[in-house]
Amino acid sequence: MLILVAPWTKGSIGYMAPEYGMGAGVSTRGDVYSFSIVILEMFTRKRPVDYMCSGDMNLQKWVWTHLPGNFHDIVDRELMQKERQPAVAAYVDGIGSMLKIGLMCARKSPDERPTMREVSVMIKNVKASLSG
Repeated sequence: MLILVAPWTKGSIGYMAPEYGMGAGVSTRGDVYSFSIVILEMFTRKRPVDYMCSGDMNLQKWVWTHLPGNFHDIVDRELMQKERQPAVAAYVDGIGSMLKIGLMCARKSPDERPTMREVSVMIKNVKASLSG
């Protein structure tokens, strides 16, 4: 569902940065927020509008409550099946790192979010750690 926040801003519920609802202009930090939701969605297979994201709960808070130790309960089971393969610890650490990146990008204040360039470096670092 698309909603119109301001004459120049369209977006989907759950993916739009919170500042857009307060009249802030479009920014690359808003894109970082949207990217965060995609990261969290990709690893949990939950959408920001799913049933567990009602009332005070949202996808970010739900993930946050399971970090650092209990994220196995929220990660897509198909991803966790790879846990049986060699280098299990690095794989699990990589998933945890990606969830943490998603949460950093989902901070409420745009000034507290990393830039996309910084996010790119973080993701490359996770990839490098998995490559050995």
